[in-house]
Amino acid sequence: MSEIEFSALSRACLKGRNPDADALHRAITAYETRRNAARIPINWHFGTIDARIKLQRFYPCPSNVDRLLGVATRHT
Repeated sequence: MSEIEFSALSRACLKGRNPDADALHRAITAYETRRNAARIPINWHFGTIDARIKLQRFYPCPSNVDRLLGVATRHT
């Protein structure tokens, strides 16, 4: 989710030049206030199960880490 928000912030506040750090800070603060007030939801294109399947190599389930690393597991 943070990548989506950073992308939106970049498009909204960084597309033009900002004369100094204070102006950039004011622009980001104003954007943040508007974005939070709008309560814009994220429109996911697939569900949790599909996401876990598609992204499993990036976010492995802890029970699959040993298998992915080729480590033998012990059952106690």
